[in-house]
Formats: sequence, structure tokens, C-alpha cells
Amino acid sequence: MEFEFLSSIITGVLLFIILYLSSASTVKGSAIFCIVLMLVIGAMRYKTLRDRIWIPLISLSLYVLIDGISTFYAVSGKFALSEFLKVLIAFCGAVTLLALSPKNEKVKGQWMATVLAVCVTMGSLISLDIVSDGVINRAVISLFEHVTSDYTGLDSLKDNRLQGIFNNANIQGGFSALGVLLSLGLANASR
Repeated sequence: MEFEFLSSIITGVLLFIILYLSSASTVKGSAIFCIVLMLVIGAMRYKTLRDRIWIPLISLSLYVLIDGISTFYAVSGKFALSEFLKVLIAFCGAVTLLALSPKNEKVKGQWMATVLAVCVTMGSLISLDIVSDGVINRAVISLFEHVTSDYTGLDSLKDNRLQGIFNNANIQGGFSALGVLLSLGLANASR
């Protein structure tokens, strides 16, 4: 049980780093990394992943495929590809989490919820830190400044709405709300 908890924390931190590095200037590299990671983990945990293929995953795969095909006839292929790569990163993350999650059904749900809650907590903490003293934000930016400069000079409060690291108040609000719901579910499921 301790291993599952520790692995969910580490996976949540890695998921946040991948999301953080999926900004405009680094989305292509992040997509390639996520595809390779998904293929490697999928090959290593093939039997587990094969047993979990069901209608929701097939539907999600078809949606991503249709989204990818739509980039070929888009008016602006460059922007369509950039937006498609974000969807592809999310799909790779979902498949990777499905392959990595424990086999026990009860533990699997708690493991995935913990991974997502850790990821959301980190993103929300950094977003809220931008409008306060910015110590955590400056530390994270200095850690990744050699990879991307997309987050330097963020003005997180625009029109009195918290923009966060996504630079969009609606996305930040949905992201934070997801974390609250996941955390409440985890607290309810705990002993």
C-alpha cells in the first residue's frame, strides 16, 4: 500500500511537469516525449493495458484520431497542429495512467485520483503563488527557464480574475475545481 501511495505522488509530480512543459514553445517536444513514454509503458504493461481496453478508451481513441485527421484540412495547419498536440498529450497521459495503475480495482481508482490531485495541487499552488509573493513561482520558473520562457512575466490577475499558469481564468477555475472534487473523494474514501 505504501508503494502505491508513493508511486502516485511521483507520477502526479511527473504529470504536472509534462503539463507545465506543454506550453506553446515546447508542445512538440512534450508530445514526442509523451508518445514515446506511452509506447514504452504500454509495451511493458501490455497485458494490463489490453485487459482495460473497453468502450470508453476506444471512443477516446477515435476522438483523438478524428481530431488528428482534422488538422490536415484546417485553414491554419500550424495552429491546428499545436492544438491537436495538446489533445494528444492528454490522450497519452490517460493511456499511460491506465497502464500504470494497480490491478486491484479499489486501489486503482484511489491511485489515479491521487495522481490527478497531486498534479492539480501543484498547478493551483503555483498559480496562487503568482499573485502573492511569487517565491514558488520564481523557483519553478528558474528550474525550467532553460527549457521554456513561456511562463516568465505572467500577469496572473487580469480584470480581477485569476489567470493562473494557463493564462485563462476559466481553465484555471476548472482545473482547481477538479482538484477540490478529487481531494474530497479521496478524503471520503480514506479510513
